[in-house]
Amino acid sequence: MISEHDKLLNECREKIKKEVKEKNKIYDPAFEAKIKERLERLGQPYIDSFYSAKENREDDELISNMDRDLLLIEQLENSYAFDIKHNNNINSFSLSDVKNVKKRTIKLNDKEIHLLKYVLKKSTDLKYLPKYFTFDYKLKIGKSMLKLFANDYLYISFADSFALGKYKVNYLKGVLDKYNLSNKGKKDVLVDRLLSNLSTEQLEKNFPDKYFLPTSKGIDFLNSLDEQSNQEAEQEIEVDMTNLPEKFYNALKNKVFQNTIFNFVLSAADTTVAFINSNKPYHSIIAVMDSKFNILFNMVTDAYIGGCNISKDGTLITFYTYNSKGNCSNSIFLVNVITGEILFKIEKPPIKATEVCCYVFDDFIEYIFEDVKIKYDFTGKDLRPENTKRSIKKSKYVDPYYFNNMAMNLIDKLNNNFDDTIEQEIMQCLNISQSNSNMSKYQLALTYKKLGECYIKYNYKNKALSFFEKGVELYPKLGVNKIINQIKSELS
Repeated sequence: MISEHDKLLNECREKIKKEVKEKNKIYDPAFEAKIKERLERLGQPYIDSFYSAKENREDDELISNMDRDLLLIEQLENSYAFDIKHNNNINSFSLSDVKNVKKRTIKLNDKEIHLLKYVLKKSTDLKYLPKYFTFDYKLKIGKSMLKLFANDYLYISFADSFALGKYKVNYLKGVLDKYNLSNKGKKDVLVDRLLSNLSTEQLEKNFPDKYFLPTSKGIDFLNSLDEQSNQEAEQEIEVDMTNLPEKFYNALKNKVFQNTIFNFVLSAADTTVAFINSNKPYHSIIAVMDSKFNILFNMVTDAYIGGCNISKDGTLITFYTYNSKGNCSNSIFLVNVITGEILFKIEKPPIKATEVCCYVFDDFIEYIFEDVKIKYDFTGKDLRPENTKRSIKKSKYVDPYYFNNMAMNLIDKLNNNFDDTIEQEIMQCLNISQSNSNMSKYQLALTYKKLGECYIKYNYKNKALSFFEKGVELYPKLGVNKIINQIKSELS
């Protein structure tokens, strides 16, 4: 028998559905003009993301399309504001400031050491610096970079042999041709010829890319960190574990611990699971405690944790990790608290998020990434129907790199045997990747190049030309200009 409460709830729901249905029939030019005006302030990548999300979303019976448009554009505006803040933080570092830095020893914190490692590993422009340096680490990039230079840990390679060596041979030959110099010889010979014959101004104009490289002092510093890292990690874990119950108690009481603490979940057995993301980069602790905060189980991860939960009887916990290249990164875990056994680990689920909801039921676990649900049984088997798995591609929370890699693998299959179905799947993956503003243009350009080469193999010249040109548009130094001109000549 339906209760009065449920009856009233159903009536309200039906009324809302009816109102939404009528509202969706209305076309409001003033509303559309306002949306267009707000989008134009954000720029083309955000415009593309907006219309891509609109195209892929399914109708909602309880929220009108206009209301969903407003929610979507508010999310994009927030993302734009974050981008502006991050870019301003990066632009606070100026190469001209480096000239005035006095060499002296300044102690670096863990996050600045991570910045040093990242910059030296990538050896490229700071514009590609991940946003977590601004928002998670809260680093002032300008000040932190000057500290690295003050310590004499790095220097800038610009218009020198190293920087020129990063350019492709065809580009080097093009610059030599531009100044009527011989373009014969191997890459090292070409670089030497350019350095010997071009003025500093000409070199800086034609080779603007700058690279950060370690000084001998910087190399010694990084080597010393590597030697001590294992010992320091063990010591830090021991320190963390000594007063862990007290830390969790204070965190529960005050709702704060260092940076952030999430997901205190109680079981019917009066046990609690909780995790702490530490100030140390890529370092988290998850623990199960009894009612007196005695530790029953704990585990240290080399990644941040985005969500956790515990079964009713307190014997199983599940948690999700993100933002690391360590063994624990981007994975879903199910752990037996009694034995400490990891029952399964799902690596690289097809969606990335920093905060998730998760649940442990009697015979399966469920993860909710905003508008997407993922279910696994206790062996790690995916319990979603096939059509639900495909619908993940429509979510705005998909990882564009996941689908770009999928496209690369499908192109390999297409190379072995051309199939229209595989080609269609490639296009779907590429559409998802290219519609996401976080996708690397360089990586996407490489995929376009690989697909173009595949089409050349099967003599589909028009298709090949289209994807080569798309690749060059994203990354001008893709190295396919010669083949583009050749195809155009053959087609004409």
